[in-house]
Amino acid sequence: MATYFIEYEGILHKNQDLEIMVDDIIPIITINIPQNSDVIGVTAPNFDISIEEPNLNKTWYSLNSGANTTFIRLTGSINQALWDALPEGNVIIRFYVNDLAGNIGFANSH
Repeated sequence: MATYFIEYEGILHKNQDLEIMVDDIIPIITINIPQNSDVIGVTAPNFDISIEEPNLNKTWYSLNSGANTTFIRLTGSINQALWDALPEGNVIIRFYVNDLAGNIGFANSH
């Protein structure tokens, strides 16, 4: 950051440069657990994810494009009541993350 002075109408004015950071990088999510094609029973699965994003804001997941469920830790369990409400068959778990600039990244496990 630099400071400079401008003379305007005989008066010396102090100005400062502003440093602005532009963040247009999408956060990266890696799903460690569950892995694609895992066979899971009636008990909701655990999850373990990794996130590459220095300005993390919020994390959430959805099951089969349903309602979003927020979470804080990078490990945990899928909500059992939501899991119980799913029909038998393939399930797509989509994890999302956004950063402070509003960029959203996601990854699927199915």
